[in-house]
Amino acid sequence: MEFSHPYTPYPIQVDFMEALYNCIESYKVGIFESPTGTGKTLSLICGSMTWLRKNKAQLAVTKANEDDSEPAWVLEQTIQLAREEFSRNRELLQKRLDKMRRKNMRERISYEQGYKRAKKAPEPVDDAQFLPDDYTEAIKPEVQRLLSALAPPVEDDFQEPVKIIFASRTHSQLSQFIGQMQHTTFPPSSDLQDLESTKLISLGSRKQLCINPRVSHMNSVQAMNDTCRDLREGKKGGCKYYKNPHDALGKVDINTFRDTTLAEILDIEDLYKLGKHTSTCPYYASRASIPASEVITVPYQILLSRSARKAMDLPVKNSIVIIDEAHNLLDTITSLHTMSITKSQVFSASSGLQKYQQKFQNRLNSGNRVNLGYLVNMLQALEAFFDRAQKRPKKETAPGTPAGKVH
Repeated sequence: MEFSHPYTPYPIQVDFMEALYNCIESYKVGIFESPTGTGKTLSLICGSMTWLRKNKAQLAVTKANEDDSEPAWVLEQTIQLAREEFSRNRELLQKRLDKMRRKNMRERISYEQGYKRAKKAPEPVDDAQFLPDDYTEAIKPEVQRLLSALAPPVEDDFQEPVKIIFASRTHSQLSQFIGQMQHTTFPPSSDLQDLESTKLISLGSRKQLCINPRVSHMNSVQAMNDTCRDLREGKKGGCKYYKNPHDALGKVDINTFRDTTLAEILDIEDLYKLGKHTSTCPYYASRASIPASEVITVPYQILLSRSARKAMDLPVKNSIVIIDEAHNLLDTITSLHTMSITKSQVFSASSGLQKYQQKFQNRLNSGNRVNLGYLVNMLQALEAFFDRAQKRPKKETAPGTPAGKVH
């Protein structure tokens, strides 16, 4: 079997790719191990992408062939139409991405040439560069509705039937995977196509992708999330980088960002730079690339958190999920569901609630008084737990040993 490996693969790599291909083909769960230095990442890419490209067209044909009650000639015609539509949709997408790729190349060349000229001699100042962008906030609601109707929808009709979701523990490991992906090319999924580029999108957290300094400079993830939500809801002056998918101009910006990310294989740092360049929030806009993508890279935290998967609309069902360095899974799951609290935090919360209880006790209804009492009692029990734990010898309160019951 041909796996489109960019180099001449060693026998151990061929065995790895064949085993991976057969595992995906039979819808099984596989655990793979390969010695260090044997090209595991490229083997993962080539084995899974080969299966994906070989089976995408077949999936479309199978869907068209589901109704076996029709005569054979009708089924044959239906299958042929499905194949043609499958190829036509991908050809249209490929042309759009090729156009965006050429535009990106021209911009890079223009930037590099301009940078070289700037180093040689100063250019005359163009007054036009000091003009503000066209003001659009004063567009009448009627015109906004018309623009919204004419603008292409963010939810593109084109969707890949199956995706590869690659999850790893660290940002550097994901960057390594994407770097290896950039060295590969694969045959198109339809024999009616001449070319099909690999469509990959990287998903990350606000900490990695937020370009708003008012959010990214926050010290904690929770503070970033809260500030981002307030800005998006119009509080604190709003966020100029967030593009509303229900707004006409927002749709255009999101679609442009989407096509740019799918035209070339970009990692998280590239998405961040693209967001800065286009003044478009990459944390939210990158989600528009998910439907048309073939490969999605995510950190463990997004894949393993149900709320994060839901927020990102990560399509785990019917996808090929590859977990790199899977021996780290248990530690990651434990850390995701672990919360640390300190004695000072408990004492501060308990003191504050007791003062609140004393001041507002008579103004609360019976249900609120009962619930507040439960909360105060729980915090007092935690206080007692900390006091008992501190009085015990250290060897009895080491991690993993019982520190005593809380009554």
